[in-house]
Amino acid sequence: MRAFNGTLKVEYVHRHRFRTRAEARLKIATWIADFYNTTRRHSADDGLPPITFERHMIEKRQASSALLRTAVAIDRLHVFSGSTGCASLLCDTV
Repeated sequence: MRAFNGTLKVEYVHRHRFRTRAEARLKIATWIADFYNTTRRHSADDGLPPITFERHMIEKRQASSALLRTAVAIDRLHVFSGSTGCASLLCDTV
């Protein structure tokens, strides 16, 4: 939390003048929602901004799901054709 507060002060608060506390609250909340949480790089996300990291995770999940669906379809073809074994995408031996 200290790192966040320091970043907030250095990157935003010290660079702006606010007329009222209400204005400060509103503008700081907007900065957090629009910049800090969405575009700032995070070490927990491989150094990527959260939106980019999330997009990469969605793409990986979709690719993984497509691979799994293909393997299941191949297995079903083997079962219906009387062949034994599993799809080569999921098994070490074919």
